[in-house]
Amino acid sequence: MKPPKLRRHLETKHNEYSSKSVEVLQTKKREMRRKQTLLEKIATGFINEKATFASCEVSLLTAKTGSPRTIGEELLLPATKVTSGTMHRNKAAKYLNLISLSNNTVKRRIEEMAENVKSQLIIRGRQSQYYSLQLDESTDVANHAELIAFIRYDFGGKIYEDRLFCYSLPTNATYEAIFNGLDSF
Repeated sequence: MKPPKLRRHLETKHNEYSSKSVEVLQTKKREMRRKQTLLEKIATGFINEKATFASCEVSLLTAKTGSPRTIGEELLLPATKVTSGTMHRNKAAKYLNLISLSNNTVKRRIEEMAENVKSQLIIRGRQSQYYSLQLDESTDVANHAELIAFIRYDFGGKIYEDRLFCYSLPTNATYEAIFNGLDSF
């Protein structure tokens, strides 16, 4: 802009600063940039937090459906980007790139959720006044021996029954192997 136009803008729109020195205006400019940077950092942190939450939610859906862990990265995210681009004219597509749905990320999130459920189940069993364990030795489709443990416990006045764990047993499933499987858990 030309200096006379800038001067006129300063005098008409910001008259309180027209008599101030250049240093005061530069200080104001630095202040404004610092606040703008702070707001950007807060907004970015908020968006990253939302992206992590979305990644966890999609990982949970992937685990519940039993789909391959790569479905999020190969199908869901591209489909969401196409849909979002069509509906919102690519405004949200840049935020969708922040959602991590790689095979390793989904695997890690599913394992973390499974560990959380397991620890909650153990806490519930320990807090219960009475609980019972039921062990079942079975074979899977590939004819491998599996040890499955169920726990029945009282929680909040109701009786719950959940699967506690499932371990593969050695080829000869002896009483000792079953005991060691339970004992190692």
